[in-house]
Amino acid sequence: MPGKMKRQHKDQLGLENHLSLACVVGLAARVREARRRANLSQSELARLTGVSASAVSQWENPAGTQPDLDRVLRIAVATGVSLDWLIAGAESRASAFVWPAKFSI
Repeated sequence: MPGKMKRQHKDQLGLENHLSLACVVGLAARVREARRRANLSQSELARLTGVSASAVSQWENPAGTQPDLDRVLRIAVATGVSLDWLIAGAESRASAFVWPAKFSI
């Protein structure tokens, strides 16, 4: 039998990424925090990102499904956080960008 299995995700280019549990837990927590800081309900974030409220609930659950890259971008836009922070939990002076609240995709 193979060793430990890692959670796998295929990105939009079909490339396989191995996500560590810490990364998945962190993304779920940051999605929830971004939504709450933007004073949005799960239903409101769902409408802004083009998914169901249950999908948002899944994203905010470390054991749930993860948003694809397009949805991560939409979450960042809808909540006004940078992609750096949402994806990695870090801000860098060179690449941090906060989306204008009125910008939409």
